Amino acid sequence: MIQAEAGDKVKSVSKTLDRAFFHHARSFFDVATIRRVRGHFDAVEASHRPDPDNDRDARAVRLGTGLDSFRFDPFWYDLWRELPPASRDMLGPFTWVIFPVQIRHITQTHQLVPWHQDIGYQRLLGSRAHLRVITCFVPLEFDPTAASTLEFAYGHSNTDSLAHTAEGDHGARIAEFVPQSSSRFSLTMGDALLFGDHAIHRTVPGPDGRIDRRSFEFRLVHPDDGLDGKDYFDLNRGRFVRLDGSERYHP
Repeated sequence: MIQAEAGDKVKSVSKTLDRAFFHHARSFFDVATIRRVRGHFDAVEASHRPDPDNDRDARAVRLGTGLDSFRFDPFWYDLWRELPPASRDMLGPFTWVIFPVQIRHITQTHQLVPWHQDIGYQRLLGSRAHLRVITCFVPLEFDPTAASTLEFAYGHSNTDSLAHTAEGDHGARIAEFVPQSSSRFSLTMGDALLFGDHAIHRTVPGPDGRIDRRSFEFRLVHPDDGLDGKDYFDLNRGRFVRLDGSERYHP
C-alpha cells in the first residue's frame, strides 16, 4: 500500500485514509514506457490546434492545459497497461483511472496553479463530481528535477476541506493561504507523486526558475465511486469500462 507522508507521520493508504496524504512514488512507471509516451506527446502535440471560436479551447491555451482532442488519446493509458506489479499494489482499492487524463504543458508564470485542494475543483463539477479521488502526477520531462513541479503543504488534518475562490482562469484557490511548512520532491523520470483530494498543493518553478513542463495528472477512484456514463481504465481488467459493467476497446 502507499506510504502517505503527512508531516512527520507515515500511514498506510486504504479506503478510509487521511485524504490529505501525499507520497513520492519512486520508479512508479517503467522508464521505457514513459519515454515512448513522451515521444508520442512530442509527435502529436502540434497537430492539436485550438479552435479560435471555442472559448474552452482558448481557456486551455491560457492555462497550458491539453485540448480535449489531445486528452482523448487512449495511447496515454499505455502507462497503466504496463504498470509494474509493485506499483499496482501500492494503489490498494483505487483501481479505476478516470478517462480522459489531464494534460499540462506550462510555459508561463501565470500558468502556475496557486495553493488548492483537488476537492475544490471537484466541487466545480456539480453532479459530475466523484465522491473521492486520488491523483497521480506524472512528469514527462527527461530531467524532472530541473522543471516546474508540485509543492505540498503540511499541518492540515484529513477533515479539512477548505473554502476556495476563483483566481483568473484558475477555478479554485485557497485565498491568503500560508502553510505551516511545505515540501518538494526531487523526481526522476518514471517517478510519480500520489496524493489525496484534501492535500494542499501548488505549482512552483524549478530550482533555476524554469517553468516549461509537460506532465499528466491521472485521477483514480474506487469502483464503488464510479459515475454512470463515465469511462474508466480498469487496472484489474486492463481495459476501459463503465459502471454498468460494459467493456470498451477505447472510449
